Amino acid sequence: MSSDGVQMASISGKVQQKTRQITEGRAFSFGSNGYGQLGLGHKNPVTRPKCIKGLKDHRVVLVACGRAHTLVATDDLKVYGFGMNTEHQLGLDSQEFQHTEPALIRSLTGLQIKQLAAGAEHSIALTDKGVAFVWGCGKEGQLGLGTRPSVPEPLELKVDIRIMSVSAGYYHTAIVSAEGKVYAFGDGRNGQLGLGNKTTQSSKPQPIPFPEGIKIARVVCGESHTAFLSGKLLVIDGFRSMVVEKRQLLTCGDSRHGKLAHPTEDSPTNKFKPTLVEDLLPYQVQQRSVVTPKKRMKLNIKMLTAHVV
Repeated sequence: MSSDGVQMASISGKVQQKTRQITEGRAFSFGSNGYGQLGLGHKNPVTRPKCIKGLKDHRVVLVACGRAHTLVATDDLKVYGFGMNTEHQLGLDSQEFQHTEPALIRSLTGLQIKQLAAGAEHSIALTDKGVAFVWGCGKEGQLGLGTRPSVPEPLELKVDIRIMSVSAGYYHTAIVSAEGKVYAFGDGRNGQLGLGNKTTQSSKPQPIPFPEGIKIARVVCGESHTAFLSGKLLVIDGFRSMVVEKRQLLTCGDSRHGKLAHPTEDSPTNKFKPTLVEDLLPYQVQQRSVVTPKKRMKLNIKMLTAHVV
């Protein structure tokens, strides 16, 4: 609960803009706004939270922010997009390069969306049935649809798995299956796909190899790096829960600025395969808490996120 009595349900931010949703479902935005990504009807920067009036009659339940575009889902089974649209990342099949107010993505109406993800110029929506829809720029293969350079409207990602979660980096994408396997596609020049140094790009979902026994519960893509959180998955009525036996953090990709948490004596070296963050290995993970062997200090891990650096 914040000091002003407004309880935040979730916050999503990438680069310079943020969108907040509160329990009543009203969305507020602030920050950079050069393409109308705040959804306020103009392109001026905003330094204080402003209510998005185009959504005031809707209860917002999901928010995702890309480099200069924003996606929101409402409880009446609708998805809206606003901001930059140069690569059709808003999914509107519109020739307009930007939208400063929320615009309805009609092809997703009626679908129960449980997750949204936004990259630099591409977007993903995941339904409660484990089906993912992708749209926007695909020049680096980040849509997983082969060599298609651009998709103006949401198109189903055809895979023979039930998808439990999705994440979008700037130009790469990762999905997690119900079996705890991860598939990646898009730009991999810095190792962010985790497929080894011989795979610098993939236009189709490719399984990432992990050490035997490791199942991934969550994946998060940064600009050019990726983080993986292991754990045992439990699926109940189509929704994912987690029963943690041994939780470990692995990372790969661009190692600049220390974002992979792999200290090196010399210059930073990119990791082309998921690598354990060894500094966390001494911690024992039980259920949803991390417990140190000596101090018994609990560290509740509820969310994994990656910044653009």
